[in-house]
This record gives sequence, structure tokens and C-alpha cells, in this order.
Amino acid sequence: NMEVDHPLLSEIGRVFETAGICDYAVEAYLKCHKIDFAITCCVNLNEWKTAIKLAEEYNVPDIDSLLHQYASHLLAKEKYLDIVELYRKANRVNDAASVLLKIVEKIKQKDDINPLLLKKIYVLIGFLYEEKSALLRENKRENLLSSLLKDDHSVNTAASLFKATDQPWKGAEAYHFYILAQRQLHDGYVDAAMKTSLHLIDYDDYIDSEDIYCLIGLASCVNHNFKLCSKAFIKLESLDSIESEKRKDYQNLAVSIFTKYPPRESKNMSKAECRYCETMIADWCVVCPNCNTKFPLCVASGRPIMDSAQQWTCKK
Repeated sequence: NMEVDHPLLSEIGRVFETAGICDYAVEAYLKCHKIDFAITCCVNLNEWKTAIKLAEEYNVPDIDSLLHQYASHLLAKEKYLDIVELYRKANRVNDAASVLLKIVEKIKQKDDINPLLLKKIYVLIGFLYEEKSALLRENKRENLLSSLLKDDHSVNTAASLFKATDQPWKGAEAYHFYILAQRQLHDGYVDAAMKTSLHLIDYDDYIDSEDIYCLIGLASCVNHNFKLCSKAFIKLESLDSIESEKRKDYQNLAVSIFTKYPPRESKNMSKAECRYCETMIADWCVVCPNCNTKFPLCVASGRPIMDSAQQWTCKK
């Protein structure tokens, strides 16, 4: 219980630090107003959370360097979600998104990819950017705008991917419809599965093209739309990313299917009227070929919403 600024406090703090007793060391350093000593002590003893807390509380100017040091510490232990939470609390949304994208890449390198997990990660990225937008609108911090717009070369990957306002959610949309199409196919709604799978073509920057056209080929084959199935096989055979042996397998499978079932379009393809130009178009079409009107997709059914009066969006 020494008085503030007692000449022995600094030495006592050093003794506690040497002994690995961080809390007492920090308390001693703070009593003699040596904030930098207290933060350095926390860093040396791997008490990063305390170091960040002190840096924020006492407005330490070099907090970015401290954040990156802590992130490197967590990265070495592969605690990716802790890194995301660290950057989120520091309003470093691009950094947080960049870490999540690295997680996505690691998952995609595995043989057994979990689409639901990928969807959840992309949803988290979407929420991060929503949170960032909300903070900007509310202007909760005086220098928030300048800090968020500050040039940071370490986050170019994330920043380039999410320039458009709808981009943060596009990955979540991709895996949502990918899962939805497979669920519809599994439940026997083969026509719905085929039409939902067609929308995945717009998401080939998130989902592997081979997976997309395999799903389209399977769904259209089961739905007896062999013209569409043939197009899917043509696309599969032309992909540069697949090995020659697999390409031959696709060719052999295509021959076995289309010698028995000629590539003709199904007669029961439904059509719908565009409410803007009254042109009859395929009911799965998201853009009217006549007036170029783009229709939003229903996340529940995968069908285009051609009547905006029937559209409902969750407020959250």
C-alpha cells in the first residue's frame, strides 16, 4: 500500500515482473505512472488482453503495433476466431474479414468441405460489415471515420473483395443456395433443385465451378431436362481445373446418359410473365431478357420474385 509515485514502485514492479506476477507488477507501474512499462510487462508475460485494455484506457498512440503483435501471438496458436474478435473490438473490420477469408481458404483446401460452416463464416463477414456501417452512421467515435479509411496494405485482400455494398453477403448467399439446392434434391423437389442450382453460376467466384456444374448436371438429369444436363457436362469437360482422367470420366458418363436420353429440353418447363414488359420468360430467370429487369431471389425457395409486392425482407 505505498503512496502514488513512491520511488520504490518502479523497482517493485520490476521484481514482480521478473517473478511472472503480472497483476501486481502492472499495479505498481500504474501507481508510478509508467504506463509503457506496464504494457511492456503484459506483453513480456503474454498477458495480451490486459495490454490491449491498458493501451485503450490510456490512449496509447502505438496501439496498432500492439494489436498486430497480439494477432501474431494468436495466429501462432491458430486461434483465428480470437483474432477476429480482437480486430472487431478495435473496429478493424477489414483485418477481421481478412482473417476469416484465410479460414475459408484453409477449409476449401480440405477434401471434405463443410458448406454450412463456410456459409456461417460468410454470414459473420456480412455482420462485420453491417456493424461497421452502423458505427459509421452513428458516428460513435470522433476519429472513427479517419481510422476506418486509413490506408492499410495488410488488408488489401479483404478490401478488394468487398467494394460493392452487397459483396459482404455474396459468399453467404452462394453457400445458402448451394445447400438449398441439395436439400431440395434430397427431399425430392427435383425441379426446384434444378432451378436453384442454376443460380449458382453467378457465384463461381465463391464455389468451385466443378461443384456447381456437377450439381446442375445431377439435378437436371433427375428432372429429365437433358438439354440442360448436356450443357452442364459440356461445361465440366471444358474446365481447365480438372485432371484429364476425371475429364474422361465425365465424357464417358455423358455418352452413357445421352445415348439413352437425347439432350432435349423438358416439356414441362414453367414460364412466368414479366410484370414490367409482359414478356413470357422461364420462371427461374433472374433477369428479363426483354427489359433487363433484375428480380431478387427468394432465400426460402430459390425462386425469383417477379412481383415486388410479394417480397418481404427481414428488418434485421
